Amino acid sequence: MATLSRKGTQFDLIADNVFNGAAELYWNCGKYLKPEGTYVTIAGNAALSTVRNFLGCMFLPKFLGGGERTFKFVTCVANEEEFGRLVGWMAEGKLKACIEEEFALEKAGEAYARLKGGRTRGKLIVKVT
Repeated sequence: MATLSRKGTQFDLIADNVFNGAAELYWNCGKYLKPEGTYVTIAGNAALSTVRNFLGCMFLPKFLGGGERTFKFVTCVANEEEFGRLVGWMAEGKLKACIEEEFALEKAGEAYARLKGGRTRGKLIVKVT
């Protein structure tokens, strides 16, 4: 749920599906995440800088350079039951996939380049058939 404050709109939860190595979105989330809000990410890589930022986000107090909001890193194992639940939510209209652009198979290279650019705001679809 979002509320309006002197800082602008503030949210209860931020779900980050990208988490760049610098954690810029998290370090600035105090501007748009409520003080009791939670920042959750499911992404990241094994680079030392990413691991260092994960640890800083999770364990450093604010006065030592840590973040202002609760940080959680979530992992899971894909299974048929969970995918079935997601399919059900999509069928009910409770969950929607945001599709930014569709590409023909011949343009898969363009889709990949765009994805690697890190600026997509939805899913990129490559049509195989």
